[in-house]
Amino acid sequence: MWLLPLLSQAQTWSETYLIEGASVSGQSIHVLDESLIVESYVWLNDRQQLHLLAIDLASGEIFESSEIGDAGDIYYPGGTQNVLVDNDSIFVVATVQSETGYRNELKVFNDNLDELSTLSIERDTLTGWNSLTRIESRIFITGFATNQETQVDEILLEEVDLTLGIEQSHTFGLEELGNPGFEFSAYRIEANTSNELIVSGQKRNPSAFDDCTYLSFDTGRMILILDEDGSLLDTYDGDDNCEFDFKASASTIQTGLLYVGSTLDFESDCGDTYDCYRASITQLDLDLIEEWNVLLGTPSIDANQTGITVGSDYIIVGGYELAFDGVRYQTLLSKLDLNGEVAWSHSFRHTPNQPSGINNLVVLQDGRIAVTGFIEESPINPSKQIWVALLDEFGCLDADCWTDISELGQHQNKRLQVYPNPSTSEVNLSIELAQQTSGQFRLISTLGEEVWTSDQVLLQPGMNKQTINHPPSIKGMFILSWMDEHGRSESIPVIIQ
Repeated sequence: MWLLPLLSQAQTWSETYLIEGASVSGQSIHVLDESLIVESYVWLNDRQQLHLLAIDLASGEIFESSEIGDAGDIYYPGGTQNVLVDNDSIFVVATVQSETGYRNELKVFNDNLDELSTLSIERDTLTGWNSLTRIESRIFITGFATNQETQVDEILLEEVDLTLGIEQSHTFGLEELGNPGFEFSAYRIEANTSNELIVSGQKRNPSAFDDCTYLSFDTGRMILILDEDGSLLDTYDGDDNCEFDFKASASTIQTGLLYVGSTLDFESDCGDTYDCYRASITQLDLDLIEEWNVLLGTPSIDANQTGITVGSDYIIVGGYELAFDGVRYQTLLSKLDLNGEVAWSHSFRHTPNQPSGINNLVVLQDGRIAVTGFIEESPINPSKQIWVALLDEFGCLDADCWTDISELGQHQNKRLQVYPNPSTSEVNLSIELAQQTSGQFRLISTLGEEVWTSDQVLLQPGMNKQTINHPPSIKGMFILSWMDEHGRSESIPVIIQ
C-alpha cells in the first residue's frame, strides 16, 4: 500500500514514497505532460518487482501507479534507461526469473499507466534486457547474454517487434572485443543523429587480482558503436585502472560522447583497507579519443554516477558516494558546461542522519531538475524509500540551500584535521570553511554506531579550532565526522587511546 508524501512546496519539493514492509528505490525518471513517470525497484519479502509511478509535477503526489510482476516472479534491476517515454507511450524492458525459468519482457503503457501490450521472450538461461531506444518505429534493446560454450557474459543487442518478437540478435564478447578473461555487460543504449547505436557498459575480470584493495578485480568501461544491422563500427576500451563503473553509461553530444561513472583517485588516501574513488565524467570526441576528464565530489570508498542529462550548453550529472565511515551514502549532483568546467557541485544527505543517493535525473524546460533515487531510514536501518525531488536550476531545494550563489561548489574546499592522532583524553581539531554554518561533530565506530555527538556549534568562515572532550570510556579507532546544517559532511579517521 502506497503512503502519500508528507511535504510539498510550490516551486520545489522533496518527497519520499514507501511500500509497507518493502525496501524500494527510484531507478529512472521522465517527464510526460504535467507529470513525472518514475520507475522503481521493489524488494518485498521474497518478491522483486518493478513499479511505475505517475507523480503530479506541481505537488509531488502520486496519482497513478502500476505494479509489474506476478507472485513468485523475481524482476532484476535494469540499466540506466530501461524505461523510454515516447509521445504518450511508456516502454519498459525487464528481466524476469519465474518458477519455470527465465524470460524477458517489453511492456507498453499509456499515460494513465494502463498496460497496452506485452512482448514476452522465454530464455534457457539468464539473459539481461537492461536498456532500450528507438530509431523511428524500430526498437533496439541491449544488456547481456551468457555464451554457452565459455559461460562468460557478453554484450547483447536485439531488435524486437511487439508483434513478431525478435527481429535480429547479436552478441559481442572475447572474439569481437578482445580482453581474455573478461565478461561484459551493457547498461545503456542511445541512437545518435546518424542513427548509429551507442551501447555503453562495463568489462570485468573477476579472476584477475590487481592493486585494487577494495575491488580485488579488474574493471573498466566499454563503449560499442553499431549500425542498425548490428555491425560493429568502433569500440572504446577503458583503461584497467580499477574503475568501478557499475551501471555507468554514455550519452551522445554533437561533438562526441560523454561517459559517466567512477574512477580510482590515485592522489587521495582512504586508509590501508580501501581505495579512494571519485565520481567522474569523461568526454570522448567523434573518434572516441578522450578530450577531458573531471573528477567530482569527495574521495570515497565507493562513488558512482548513473544519471546524466545534456542540454545545448550544460551537463547535469547525479549519483552518490559512500562516505569514509563506510555506512552512509550521500547524494552527488553537479552541473558543468560542455568544456568540462564545473558551475556547481553539491554533496549532501537528505537529512544529516538519512543517507541518500541519485539514480537518475531529468531537466525540465524551465531549468528545474527532477531527480529520483533512494533515502535510507538511517545508517543502522538501511531499508530504502523512493526519493523524488524537484530542485531549482542550481540543484537546491529551497532558498537556504546556499548563502551566496557565487560560492556554489565551494563547500568541498573545507579541510578537517585532527591533532594529535592518536589522541588521549581530548581531541583537538581544525576545520576550514568557505561560509558560516552550524552543525555537529560525531564519533562513529568501525561498526557504524554513533558513540558520541556534540551539541550544535556555529562555525565561521575561515579556520575554526575546536576541542572535543569525549567520555573516558571511548577508546579505539573511530571516524570523526562533521555534518553541517545542509547534510554536507567531512570525515577523518582518529585513534583514541
